[in-house]
Amino acid sequence: MGAAAFTAQLDSGSTHNFIAEDAGLPLQRRPHLTATVANGERVSCPGVIRQAPITIGEDVFRADLFMMPLAGYDLVLGTQWLVTLGPGRCRSCAKGAPCAGLEW
Repeated sequence: MGAAAFTAQLDSGSTHNFIAEDAGLPLQRRPHLTATVANGERVSCPGVIRQAPITIGEDVFRADLFMMPLAGYDLVLGTQWLVTLGPGRCRSCAKGAPCAGLEW
């Protein structure tokens, strides 16, 4: 995104896209916004970056990124972003292994 480089996780189990609170990017404040995470806990999302440009290789994608505390990654790209790639399937997820990549 811009001149910054981020480490991203592709997560077909996440319905939305998330960016770490310490990313240092301007956002639209949403004081009462929360997200339910995998363990059922509700986590505060202080805001959202609408239609953020994300460059992967030579391709540019736009995605809404909800800010929240993340550990280990700067971005989580969920199904909201994955569906923009068109029909596809994950080669590894169906086997219970960590996602090794998408095939479409």
